[in-house]
Amino acid sequence: MSNRHTRGFSLIELLAVITIIVLLVGILIPVLGGVRVSARVAVSESMMRDIATATQSFKTDNDGRMPGLFTVEEMGRDSNGGTGGAGLSAMENIMLELAGEQFVQGRADEVTPDSSFDDILVGISGRPEEQYVVRPGLFGAGDAYFTVDRKYVEPQASDGTSQVAQFSASSTLSNTALEGEFQMPDIVDAFGNPLLAWVRDPTARATVRLSGDEPMRQVTAEGSEAAPAWFYWNSNAAFLRANAVGKRAFDHTVSFGGGGPIVASSVVGSGNMTGEAHLDTLAAILGNPGFPEFDRGSWDKVAGPPLDQIFPGAARGELVLHSTGPDGYFVGSKDDGFLRFSPDSQRLYFGNSFKANDASSSRHQGDNGSNTTIDLAGELDDLFVSGGN
Repeated sequence: MSNRHTRGFSLIELLAVITIIVLLVGILIPVLGGVRVSARVAVSESMMRDIATATQSFKTDNDGRMPGLFTVEEMGRDSNGGTGGAGLSAMENIMLELAGEQFVQGRADEVTPDSSFDDILVGISGRPEEQYVVRPGLFGAGDAYFTVDRKYVEPQASDGTSQVAQFSASSTLSNTALEGEFQMPDIVDAFGNPLLAWVRDPTARATVRLSGDEPMRQVTAEGSEAAPAWFYWNSNAAFLRANAVGKRAFDHTVSFGGGGPIVASSVVGSGNMTGEAHLDTLAAILGNPGFPEFDRGSWDKVAGPPLDQIFPGAARGELVLHSTGPDGYFVGSKDDGFLRFSPDSQRLYFGNSFKANDASSSRHQGDNGSNTTIDLAGELDDLFVSGGN
């Protein structure tokens, strides 16, 4: 009887196999992660397009009026978006009319909340005539213009230490509340972050008056009290003043240190309001790069006007829906697109769509060497969908 021995793997062969496995894992994990991110981007953009479509349907049924129980001017007031304001977001206001007639029970000075149905009060101030009785459990019920999987309806509650959405100035309002309490439902993207809606004020001038004071503030302004503008920062202060936004609770109140070591934060958040950098950046992404306006008789023909003297001639849309995208910040300070196009690492100018800086040779060039225009919104990690026109 002969002894037969089965040859096993040598140590070198085992190490070679392990090395190959490690290399494959190192290649596959980033690929799979990228696929997952791409899928979430697709879901988020699809949901935003659905909201835009629902908005257009509402406008068709309501003589061209945008949805929302409060006007754009009211949403821009300091009583809503200022420090200690009510903190109703523009998207929440839109959903008051897109989420179905049963969702809103009536105005607070006409209807009494029914605690047996977990009714809440939402509004833009502590005044009853500026509040509505809302029944959160009926969000999207019945004849709603907009419905969505409930996993994308997530109230941004506070745990008592983190300010997920701005605390209400009135204890009777439930635009924000503690965890476990009923409050205004919020639409979140596939990354778990609340969606913003930028709504153009129909009372503002259709075009920027170049001869007026601060033409860029006719495009974006902090509030609506001073003069009409296209878009108001206050209308989304509920989240831009918050220190724990979304699923990953990212702080939008931190200054990101433009000009020095960059801290992860939001360029348009309340921590970066110095020098109106937040408003300039919003104008850069909410303006339509296809319609620049500037005083054509005042600047060198080669160099052109300075960055801060190039203004949007039109808005990107009557409604611009805005997602943080994968990084979790509304215009993140470490966003590659922001860092690539910001001339001072503090803000974007609308003029950055056309030139890198104020030098005469800074005009953006295409592959064939001809001048070209860059859509700054498309260069960011953030996602944008326009509608309502």
